[in-house]
Amino acid sequence: VAMWKAIGSSSHGENEIYDIAATSDHKWLFAACVKGWWGIIDLQKDKCVSRQHCTLSGNGYHSNPISVAVSPDDKLLYMVTGAGTVESYDIQAAKAGEMKSITNQVLTKITVDPENKFVFIASNSGNLYKYATG
Repeated sequence: VAMWKAIGSSSHGENEIYDIAATSDHKWLFAACVKGWWGIIDLQKDKCVSRQHCTLSGNGYHSNPISVAVSPDDKLLYMVTGAGTVESYDIQAAKAGEMKSITNQVLTKITVDPENKFVFIASNSGNLYKYATG
């Protein structure tokens, strides 16, 4: 059995992927892609089933999602962009959630604590942020 299997591009020709995160039930994989796109990959079918743009930034461009994280209960996808925005996506309802902006920061990584109480965000300036999920 092959250890690695190509499951296809999530971005249809714009192939740079910055980060990936999967649900714990092995149903969905989310990919943060170049040019403001993020993809939803159905792991049962091994194919990209949807592509979405991040919210428009203040300058009218879609910022690149740099890092993605799935909540431990598989309900929310969180992503951060290089333009300082934090977005959530309701996985079960398949709709956009909240969006917050952290001004003058290039965000580099997001993670959710195992108890699903906080989201932690890192920036390239060395700042760390902690937000309650509830």
